[in-house]
Amino acid sequence: MTLLLYGIITVVSIGKILSVVIWVPIFVVFLFTLMDIKLSYILITVHLIVTFLYNIKYPSYHYEVTKSTYTSMYTIILILLVTLPKVVNLFKAYQKKILEDNETLYKNNAHVNLLLKDNAEKNRQLTEIAYKDSVTGLFNRLGFIKALNDFLERDNSISLSVLLIDIVQFRNINSVYGYGFGDRVLKTISVLLSDPQFKAQHIARVGNDTFAIVITDVSMNELQNKIEFDIGRSVFLTEHGINIKYRIGISICNSKEKTAELLLNEADIALSKTKELHSIHYFIYDLKLDHEIKNRFNMTLALDQAIESKKIFMVYQPIYDTKSRKIVSVEALARWHDDAFGVVSPDIFVALAEKSTLIHGLGNLIIESVCQFASRLANQGADYSVTINISSRQLDLEDFSEMFLKQIDTYKLNPLKIGVEITESILIEKFELVVKHLNNLRDKGIKIYLDDFGTGYSSLNYLDQLPIDVLKIDKGFVDEILTCKRKRYLLETIISLARQFNLSVLAEGVETREQAEFLEQMHINMMQGYYYSMPLNEMDTLALNNAN
Repeated sequence: MTLLLYGIITVVSIGKILSVVIWVPIFVVFLFTLMDIKLSYILITVHLIVTFLYNIKYPSYHYEVTKSTYTSMYTIILILLVTLPKVVNLFKAYQKKILEDNETLYKNNAHVNLLLKDNAEKNRQLTEIAYKDSVTGLFNRLGFIKALNDFLERDNSISLSVLLIDIVQFRNINSVYGYGFGDRVLKTISVLLSDPQFKAQHIARVGNDTFAIVITDVSMNELQNKIEFDIGRSVFLTEHGINIKYRIGISICNSKEKTAELLLNEADIALSKTKELHSIHYFIYDLKLDHEIKNRFNMTLALDQAIESKKIFMVYQPIYDTKSRKIVSVEALARWHDDAFGVVSPDIFVALAEKSTLIHGLGNLIIESVCQFASRLANQGADYSVTINISSRQLDLEDFSEMFLKQIDTYKLNPLKIGVEITESILIEKFELVVKHLNNLRDKGIKIYLDDFGTGYSSLNYLDQLPIDVLKIDKGFVDEILTCKRKRYLLETIISLARQFNLSVLAEGVETREQAEFLEQMHINMMQGYYYSMPLNEMDTLALNNAN
């Protein structure tokens, strides 16, 4: 209809200048309207204004302009009437769209709020996982460090001590009684430490068997009393009738520069000291320990290099038969001379190796060196054997006996000429694996020596189960054999016990003729010590074979 009106007016206005001025814009507005372009209403308004201005400016064309203007206005009104329903529908659709968008936005906002709430809960759970111990509900290591650092930032003028509490032989408790019982132990200790009367703060389980606590504004005497009577007391668990005991390392915050990490590290260093000094159950950190730790670290590095460059060498101490007074064996002993540390005692560097992974490299080097020497002895026709000391950490390896026998085969040695020395401490853990290795070696003819017999507590329990050939009497018995009746009676009991098990007895540390004569009267089978010979280097040991 609108097109028809436009067509009629256009035909009437043909030949008139104003038709172009008026109708072309109206036609553009019409097209915009049909295309639902809302700009058309703005153009209509502009067009009307332009038409009136044109009429004022050119009054000589008043009639035509006025006529054209009215015609234009009528046309516009008709256009508006025709397009008004559509415009109303468009407006309603637009309004509906706004309502729908608002509803969608509301739903999205609600979903976002739900997500934010869910994320907040998840963040809380993640924070709890990150800073809490799942078994006891206490802080874990990260939580303890954060809580203590926050505390120190708020007020670092307060005197405080950090106590690191280690459960003695907790791994064995888990192994023997199960992890469920182990968790009960942990919960029991956490309740003890959380007791308000104890006044501990920031209680945490910072390791598998280690707790940390903070004690504030306590004098050294009060701290020691707390350790002795509160923490130091054992927790008796009736289910299995065992006592749970502790070792405690203590660091004292005596500087504003100290952080939670530093205090915890100092307490850990002090705790490691209690493990070395078995006679005490707590130790307070001091600066001397720093030097000791650094010295130990540097010595460990030097030992690693010495093993790598094969600077660990062997000496051999003869073992004599009591009756024939001839050499029946030599014990291989490791030695280390370092440029920086000088002569390092085997008690020090072997213990250092056992506390790290170096013991395996050191053990392999010793076995290889001894096998090479035993091969040279065999080539000289020596009729005595060589014994090697084996660490408990070496026997922890599943393939130890196979590796040892492979070395013997490599050097074509007679297994009857090789002995292995173990100590009572080896028997405490992994007993079945130890027995398996010893049986594998003994089946090939290798003799098994049980060293330092009588110094531990487990040998009598396992003596009938162990595949051993020789009991070595600890030097402590020999030293006091002439002056202490108690030691003499114990030694007589050990000798009698050995005979019942068909075992030979070797006394080590014999340093005087009187000791040797007394042991001979007790029918000791073999003796070893400075009275007979000091440890000898390889050349002197080979020469000793000719003299023997």
